[in-house]
Order: sequence, then C-alpha cells, then structure tokens
Amino acid sequence: MSQAFPFPQEYSAGGVLIRPATVLAPMAGVTDTVFRTFIRNQGGCGLL
Repeated sequence: MSQAFPFPQEYSAGGVLIRPATVLAPMAGVTDTVFRTFIRNQGGCGLL
C-alpha cells in the first residue's frame, strides 16, 4: 500500500500566502450552486 502524505494547510506562490491550500481554475458555466456552496463551506479556495 502506498504511503499517504498529509495535505498541506497553506502554501506560498510568488510571496503570496495561500490558505487553505486549495486552488481551482475559474469554471463559469460548469459548476453549480451546490458545488460552490460546498467549496465555500470547506473554507473557500484560491483561483488559478
């Protein structure tokens, strides 16, 4: 079985601290309200 590594809580890109360490590309017209609400309830995410 492979070893699982802990998911990082934050990371930095170009001197910008991103917390939580979740990034999504803009997906206009692809996601729905339920998905966006789920992500918001998880603490939100950054945009790529």
